[in-house]
Amino acid sequence: MTNDITSSAKSLYNFIENGKSNVFNVTFMAKMYLVDAVSKCAYGVESNVWKDPNPILKQLIKNGVITSELESNCAALCSTLLPWANYITRTRMISREALGYVKKIYESVVVQRRDQGNVRNDLVQHLLETDEKRKAAGKEGFTNISWMTNLMVFFLDGTETASIAMSYTIYCVAKHPDVQRKLRDEIREMGVTLENLDFEKLKSLEYLDMVLSECLRHYPPLPVLSRKATKDTTLGAIRVPKGMKVLVPVWKLQKDCRNFSNPDEFDPERFSADRKSSIHKGAYLPFGEGPRLCIGMRFATTAIKIALITMVLNFEMSCSVEDMKPEKSSTLFLFPENGLVEVKFSPLVK
Repeated sequence: MTNDITSSAKSLYNFIENGKSNVFNVTFMAKMYLVDAVSKCAYGVESNVWKDPNPILKQLIKNGVITSELESNCAALCSTLLPWANYITRTRMISREALGYVKKIYESVVVQRRDQGNVRNDLVQHLLETDEKRKAAGKEGFTNISWMTNLMVFFLDGTETASIAMSYTIYCVAKHPDVQRKLRDEIREMGVTLENLDFEKLKSLEYLDMVLSECLRHYPPLPVLSRKATKDTTLGAIRVPKGMKVLVPVWKLQKDCRNFSNPDEFDPERFSADRKSSIHKGAYLPFGEGPRLCIGMRFATTAIKIALITMVLNFEMSCSVEDMKPEKSSTLFLFPENGLVEVKFSPLVK
C-alpha cells in the first residue's frame, strides 16, 4: 500500500511544482490525489487522473462522491428514521458519477480477475479470497450488490472522508508555521524521503502522527455519528432501549473543555506519548469507534501522512485566506466553507 500511495504522492508533487499558480484549492487537489491512490491500492488500476481522466472521473472529482447537501441530508434522515422513505423519494447519498465509476471497476477488474485468476495484493483480492472462503464453507458468496457495496464503502471513506481530513490538515499546517518547521525538522532528522519511505519509517514519525491527530480533533470529517443500541443500557440518567438510534456529536465532544483543555488552541503536543493516555477514549472519535470504525482509516491516515511529507519537504505552505471556517455541522460531512481551502505553496531552496 505504501508504495502505491508514494507513487501518487510523486504525481502530487509534480502537479504542485508545475502548476500555473502557486496558490491551490487543496480540497480539489486532495480529491485528485486520493482518487488516484484508492484506484491503485484498492482496485489495482491506474486512474490517469493527473493527465487525462475519463469524463466520469473528471465529473466525480469536481462534484464529489456525495450528492447535493439537501439530497444527502434527506437520504441520511430517511435511513435513520424512516428507512422505507428512500424507496419512495428516490433520494440518495452517493452521486451517480461515483456509482458509475465503482460499477466500471466491478465489471472491468473484479470479473476479469475472477475469470483469469490474476492475483494482486489489494482490496479486490481480499474480497475475492473472502468470497471463495465463504463458498468453500458452504455459505452464500457475495452478490453483485454486496460487491458494489464493499467497493463503494472503501471508495467513500478513502476519497470523500479522507479528502476533507487532508484539506483541513494542510490548512492547519499552513496556518501554524512553527508546527510546519518542527514537522519538517523531524522528517529530515529521521532521514525520510519518498524514495526510502516504508510503513516502519512512517510509524517512526511521532510528531507527524501528533499533528494529524490534532487536526482531526479540530476538524473531524464526520461531525456526527449515528449508532444503534444493541442492548438496553443507561447513559447517565437516560435509559437507552435496545434498537434505539443514538447520535454522537463528535465535533462537540472534541471541542469540549471538559475533554480537552484550551480546546480552541492548536496543540499537537496534547497527543504526545505522555499526554494522550489522559484523553478519554469516547471523547476522541474522528473516524468512529468499535466494529464500525471507518473502514478506510488506515488508508486515509497513511495517504494524508505521505502527502504531508511530500509537501513539507519540498514547499513552504502558507494560508491565502487568513481565517477559513468550516460549515456548520448541519451537513453530514464537515465540508470547508464554500468547499474551498486555498493554500500557497512556495518551493524550498534546496
